[in-house]
Amino acid sequence: MAEVVDFAESTMKAAIFSVMQIPGMKRSHFATGFTSLPTGVMERLAEDPTHWLFAGTGAKRGSTYPGLVGVEIDRAYPFSPATTRILAHSPVACADRGTTHSDLTVYTAASGAAVVSVGTMNWRSGISSDAPAPAHIPGSSVAFATRVTRNLLTEMARGPIGKDHPQRANLAQYRPSASTGTGTGGAVTGVQAR
Repeated sequence: MAEVVDFAESTMKAAIFSVMQIPGMKRSHFATGFTSLPTGVMERLAEDPTHWLFAGTGAKRGSTYPGLVGVEIDRAYPFSPATTRILAHSPVACADRGTTHSDLTVYTAASGAAVVSVGTMNWRSGISSDAPAPAHIPGSSVAFATRVTRNLLTEMARGPIGKDHPQRANLAQYRPSASTGTGTGGAVTGVQAR
C-alpha cells in the first residue's frame, strides 16, 4: 500500500525559506548560487541514482529523461555552497552561446534544511497535467519527475532533511565554470556563498 502523507497537517519544519543577499550575485541566482538561461528542450541525465531523491524511480547512472530540461536552466558554480551535491548533470547546447549544463542539486544549510534546485523550468511540465509543455514529455519522464517531487515533499514533511539525509558534497569533481558566458552575462567574480 502506498504511504499517504497529509502535507496540510505536517509541521513542514524544513520548508522555512530565507532570502540571502550575496554581493555581486544577480537576482536570478541569489538563493541557490545557480543561474538560468534560455534553452531548447533537452533530457535530464541521472548522475547519482542511489540518492534518496531518486528512490523508487528506477534510475540508473546515465538514465535519461527527455523533455525535462528546457526553457530556462540552472547550474552549479564553484562558489555554490560547500555541501552541494550534483545529482543530475545534463549537457545543454545553447544556440550561438556554447554548451553548458543543467544541474539537479541539493545542499544542506547550517539549519539542517535541504535546498533543492531541479535545474530547469520544464520540471513543472513534467509534474503538472495543466502545464504548458513546449514539447512532448514521455510518460517515463513524467513518472520520474513526479516520483522525485513526491520524495522531496515527503521528506520535507518529516522535518529538516539534512538530519536524516546529510549530503556528501561532490561539487569539486565537476569543476563547474565561474563564467556565465553561456547564460546571463559575463564571468561571476568575487562572489562567495554564505
